[in-house]
Amino acid sequence: MKTYTKTSELYHNACLEICAQIKETGFKFVKSQMTIKKQTPPFTFEICLESSNLNRIDSSKNEGHVLLRFGCFIFDKKTKQDLFYISPCTLMGLADYELFAPTGEKNTDAINDIVGFINDKFIPVVQMIASDPQALLELYSKKPKMHYDNYFYICERDLFLLFERADLLPVYDAYMEKYKQGASRSKRQRWKKYLLTEIDFSLSEMEKAESLLLLNEISKLMAKHTEVKGNELLEESFDCLIHNKYDSNQEWLVEYYMFIVESSEFIQDKVIKQKIGAQMSKINPLQN
Repeated sequence: MKTYTKTSELYHNACLEICAQIKETGFKFVKSQMTIKKQTPPFTFEICLESSNLNRIDSSKNEGHVLLRFGCFIFDKKTKQDLFYISPCTLMGLADYELFAPTGEKNTDAINDIVGFINDKFIPVVQMIASDPQALLELYSKKPKMHYDNYFYICERDLFLLFERADLLPVYDAYMEKYKQGASRSKRQRWKKYLLTEIDFSLSEMEKAESLLLLNEISKLMAKHTEVKGNELLEESFDCLIHNKYDSNQEWLVEYYMFIVESSEFIQDKVIKQKIGAQMSKINPLQN
């Protein structure tokens, strides 16, 4: 198997191999656009590929990192409107796949994982659009946007309009309204899990007593902003900070860090902002 010394060559060859392994015929790799694409009017099916400007290969040490992330789209060919999206994800966003193997060769496991995701999650949608679009619309009208089993998908409203299924839009709209209401809580839970498991707060120089004084000042501002979007969640977070006793300093820091980030969106007081900046500079995540 070929060993690689150039990141661009490895990345290009990996994209070609992914395209070659897709079972659905008609997909082609378009190098100039970094996409794997299929045109079937009125749709364009695309697998959009991204990498990193931090890619590197050190051939002397046989070390390197060449990353790939991707999303699968269905576009309205005429208007270029995004109609459907699906991609693998992590707690913090899109998943990265390492293309560089420790031997200097192409990481076949990563390639197989990518191809497996496309075949399992995206190709069935492509096939259903061609063979039974009404069944597809019935399915996604009930859950048009969600995270599930390490992937994320969105079925846009325009797809239903394109197939003249306005009768499904009340169900779609009701789900989307419910999704928006729960999205901030879901995002917060994912952030908390990430912070607790991935970041070491042990180097923090922040004093808890000093932090409580700042939280009290913020709480007075919050009382004046009852109409602020997301204020209910902030108040719950604040109550959690003030009234609960945490078993570990890390738990406290995670909650404090998240509350400061969330509340800073609406705080305009310059003095408070300066205090927040001083406090945040003592928290370890900003050094990562």
